[in-house]
Amino acid sequence: MEPGSGRDRGIWASERVYGVLIRLYPEEVRRRYSEEMVGYFRDLCREEWHSRGAKGVASLWARTLPDLVFSVLKERGTTFLRSAYLPVSRGPRRGGARFRHCWAARWG
Repeated sequence: MEPGSGRDRGIWASERVYGVLIRLYPEEVRRRYSEEMVGYFRDLCREEWHSRGAKGVASLWARTLPDLVFSVLKERGTTFLRSAYLPVSRGPRRGGARFRHCWAARWG
C-alpha cells in the first residue's frame, strides 16, 4: 500500500512501524508468523480508522505496544531457556573433580 490520503498514510506508517517492531522477536518466530501478524495488524488499523479515525488507531497502538513488549520478552525468554539446556561440549565435566581436589589439598 502506497501512502496517498491521510488515512492511507496513517495506516501505511503504522504498518511499517509495526513491521520494524516485529524484528524484536526471535528469528524463528519472525519466519513463521511475521507476515500473518503484520497483515492482521493492518486489518485492525483499517477497522479502527473506519470506526474512530486517528483516535482509534492511537488506541490500537496503546493496546498493542504493551502486548508486543510482553510477548517479545516471553518469546526471547523461551528461546533462551531452550538453548540454555543444550550442552556446551560433549566431553565429561571435570569441574567437580577439581573442586574436590582443591578442597582435599586445603582441608584434608
